[in-house]
Amino acid sequence: MKSTLVSILQQRMDKCTTEQFWAVGILTALNGVLILQHEDLVSSLPAVVIAAASTIATLYGAVFIVHRHKAYYSISGEQAALLQDSTEAPEFLRTVRLPWKRSALTGVVFYVGWIVSSWLATMFVYGG
Repeated sequence: MKSTLVSILQQRMDKCTTEQFWAVGILTALNGVLILQHEDLVSSLPAVVIAAASTIATLYGAVFIVHRHKAYYSISGEQAALLQDSTEAPEFLRTVRLPWKRSALTGVVFYVGWIVSSWLATMFVYGG
């Protein structure tokens, strides 16, 4: 039973990571299209509408990425609690890790920084 629960928790943690990857990929692609198709888009829509849509998507994406980060560490904590008394599980699986420690933030900071950078490039094209 315990091995099944560990497997399910690991699948949920993997899903959190995958969802972060998809969010970064989608927002990067969105901003790339907005930049590359600038002339065609501004002939159809006002630049302020395009900039607002990109801003809203980027803000939502950043919140989503942070939410998935928190969920990953919450599930990891549940897994650690489940395995706490296990002598078979390695120490790192039995240890509760904090989501706001510097070593835990490297991915989330990179992902949010990446989408903000692509958003800034879009704002440069549409706003400046």
